Amino acid sequence: MVFVTLAVGFATIHAAAFLLMENTRFGLADISVPLRTGGPPLALGIVALELMLAISLSNLVQRWLRHRQWLRLHRLGYAAVALAAAHSVTGAMIDGNLAALWLFGLAVLVPAVLVVALRLLPAAILTGAGLLKADR
Repeated sequence: MVFVTLAVGFATIHAAAFLLMENTRFGLADISVPLRTGGPPLALGIVALELMLAISLSNLVQRWLRHRQWLRLHRLGYAAVALAAAHSVTGAMIDGNLAALWLFGLAVLVPAVLVVALRLLPAAILTGAGLLKADR
């Protein structure tokens, strides 16, 4: 939960920073409506942040949702992470900072992808690999 709060907080600060830019004018609609300005890289980030916010806010209304509805909504978190990563890569390519992004990939993205992959694998495969204890 701490990581989610940090991710949403930093993403919100990142988006709000565009409102303070002096060389390019961005309004509230520009940072909240995908494809209004900035093209696909900015749209990827907007959709990722909006998904993260929707998932975070769903915790407030969890008692009024059926468990399956809440779980489906939370599984959109995987899509939000993928969109945020695509936003980072495309933004770095446009800014010419792609060479610096490899460190991010090694430090953050590789463990995240590994955890997601392990989460999606069947329990039998994880037990066979010795990552889970077998039921006796």
